[in-house]
Amino acid sequence: MRDSGEEMNESTSGRVRFRDVLGVRAFRALWLSQIQSLAGDQLARVALSVLVFSKTDSVALTALTYSLTLLPAVIGGILFGGLADRYPRRQVMVVCDLLRAALVALMAVPGEPLLIIGALLVVVVIVGQPFLSAETAILPTLLEDESFVVGSGLRLLTSQAAQLAGFALGGLVVAVVGVRPGLLINAATFLVSAVIIRCLVPAAEPPGGDSEGPRWFRPGELRDTTRYVWADRRLRVLAALAWLATFHIVPESLAAPYADGLGGGAKTVGLLMAAPPAGMALGALVFVRLPMTARERLLAPLVVLSAVPLALCGLKPGAAISIVLWVLLGLLTTYQIQVSAEFVGSLADARRGQAIGLVGSGMIAVQGLGALGFGILGQYLGAAPAVGVAGAAALVVGSALALECRRTPPTWGTVDNGEREGSPISAR
Repeated sequence: MRDSGEEMNESTSGRVRFRDVLGVRAFRALWLSQIQSLAGDQLARVALSVLVFSKTDSVALTALTYSLTLLPAVIGGILFGGLADRYPRRQVMVVCDLLRAALVALMAVPGEPLLIIGALLVVVVIVGQPFLSAETAILPTLLEDESFVVGSGLRLLTSQAAQLAGFALGGLVVAVVGVRPGLLINAATFLVSAVIIRCLVPAAEPPGGDSEGPRWFRPGELRDTTRYVWADRRLRVLAALAWLATFHIVPESLAAPYADGLGGGAKTVGLLMAAPPAGMALGALVFVRLPMTARERLLAPLVVLSAVPLALCGLKPGAAISIVLWVLLGLLTTYQIQVSAEFVGSLADARRGQAIGLVGSGMIAVQGLGALGFGILGQYLGAAPAVGVAGAAALVVGSALALECRRTPPTWGTVDNGEREGSPISAR
């Protein structure tokens, strides 16, 4: 439910703009919380990488530390995403933020063994998943239909900008204040987020009720939610479209050897890695300004076209052309805004948190497997051919999904707080 007394204002053209969604106080609070938390997270990644490498002089352990900021999310999403359906979502977000602030602060204790820091990092990432499930699940109750898509686009745009800023400034901040103060800055961002959410996001009862009593994890709930998503043809297609990121992540994971194959150095690596998020930010600006019918029509073509820049990389173009191709990749994959918004908006509220955690964890898992698999392939073929193979695979899989997408029309607005129409699984 929207903030009391607030209405979503549309522009004179009848389309919702960024300033309209930012006029909703609760959404604005979540947006501000997201920006500063993401920038702090990137700062922490830089700080941890510097800390581990300075202590071990090991590239492998430094890479492992970076992976620990991502992979435990699979566990957190699957096991604890359902907390957003059993407890008030504002409460879940605030508690998760406070826990993460405390854990990151412990990581900054001088003399902390690396093994302990690694263990704390794993817990931080796991705790972040019920927060993400609750945050994503609450958005459709604050913004509706077109406003929800525009809000999702704004969050994507600013998240890319915050991550770029966090990486760009992270090294400078760590160089100036040091590694452990950098971690404390990240801990502070979680405290700020908790205060913003507690003060500005309205409280609400848990959508799924709690008739079975409070429990951290319910295997039956996970099983039922998996069946709920799998039983619906459109939800299956949307989940699969999200998981196409398996192929889109390959250039980023191979950026260093790809640049080396072009005769470039660290500067080329940085420009290549910045290219996809820059393209996605630009694409978000354009995509959300299109009418909803246009976005729905473009979904299938963009899915297919997004494979083309990857495939062309297999021809080993120069650095400048590669950067353009990677920007184009980010631009074309902006279709994920529509996929995410429709998937979340089509879920019954009582199952939204668990379903988001389930599909989001699956996406992280397949991205990790994709990066690993194509990394092994790149060891034998070279980075550029491996990216080209990823493009060919994305073209085949994406074309099949695009065809299926056209056969399954959108089902927005067919759900309420109880049961999704056409689903054999009732939402408890």
